[in-house]
Amino acid sequence: PAQYREFSLRYLDYLCKGLPDVPVTVFAKDAAVPVTELAALDCEVVGLSWQSEVPRVRALVGPNRVLQGNLDPCQLYAAPEEIATNTAAMLRAFGPHHIANLGHGVYPDTPLNGVKAFVDTVKAFRYDT
Repeated sequence: PAQYREFSLRYLDYLCKGLPDVPVTVFAKDAAVPVTELAALDCEVVGLSWQSEVPRVRALVGPNRVLQGNLDPCQLYAAPEEIATNTAAMLRAFGPHHIANLGHGVYPDTPLNGVKAFVDTVKAFRYDT
């Protein structure tokens, strides 16, 4: 964590402060610092890897911080029904201050049906009011 703070976090902070007129999303893959330190950066969105525990992160950063992520991209190899179930669970866990995304990139051999199931589920999802 100390090396991450020295050699990464301080430069992320520098970049965020250097882009005052641009909305900034920070995605620090495998960050070795607490998410609270990432959330303290001057950015609009904190991206989370698929390994992040959403309820814990949400509790740490508060209900109004915008988070992005974090479905495991390997989920897209599952049956469309399973993808829909897991995507909806992810959306409910994050709550409305969330940008739906994967917790890492799409693999080259990811089935197109898996991507479609994810996107269709996100588009159709409605938060309980």
